[in-house]
Amino acid sequence: MTLFKKPYQIANKFSHSLIFHSYKVKSFKECVELAVKEKVDLLGANCSEVDLSGANLEGAKLGCATFRGSNLEGVNFKGADLEVANFDEAKMDGADFTNAKFSSDEIKKDCIRRSKESADKKAAKDAEMIKNAQNLIRAAMQKGK
Repeated sequence: MTLFKKPYQIANKFSHSLIFHSYKVKSFKECVELAVKEKVDLLGANCSEVDLSGANLEGAKLGCATFRGSNLEGVNFKGADLEVANFDEAKMDGADFTNAKFSSDEIKKDCIRRSKESADKKAAKDAEMIKNAQNLIRAAMQKGK
């Protein structure tokens, strides 16, 4: 596997100590995915203000992790331990929280609601864009007759 010049690191949000690092990846997202794949305990991981969109974090040990302000669009959190995790200001469009463990049912419901609301808003926006494009095509076709 290719080694890159700079390692990506995952630090603990409380002690700032290093939890995991790798020279084998080219992004923080890949670093987190590799840590999950290698079954590293990411308890207290600082994942704030990062782009993890589309990441596969299935079954990850992410208790007490912070995802504050991060892009979590389409992230697979199936079966992940997310107890006491912080999702403040995170974008969660289409994130999958199936069988994820949370501190409370209220937090789980809020994460699922936020994920679904964002996905529904995107779908409505996409439908509106398609409708507008169709109207433009119709108008152009009628003008060309």
